[in-house]
Amino acid sequence: MEVPKGKKGTFERQAMYHAEAHTLMQIYTKTGGNMPPVLTIYVDRVACSSCQAVLPDLVKNMGIDTLKIVLSDRRQPVVTKDGFFGDWQ
Repeated sequence: MEVPKGKKGTFERQAMYHAEAHTLMQIYTKTGGNMPPVLTIYVDRVACSSCQAVLPDLVKNMGIDTLKIVLSDRRQPVVTKDGFFGDWQ
């Protein structure tokens, strides 16, 4: 799997240590890289701008077509290889 753009220690790379990316990496490891085309995760807050920058690349590199993110207020933005869609603010 390719590491998202950005040099070590940069803003974009910080997201690799945040809950959204960490969760995806754990699932990737446990499934041996056999990720489902559609995946849903539940989070308690809106993704930070660092996560918003790298999640589309991470989703693409993991072979996920659609990542649904369910927020605590029940909004359900979606991430694809093309970016974020839905109500993030």
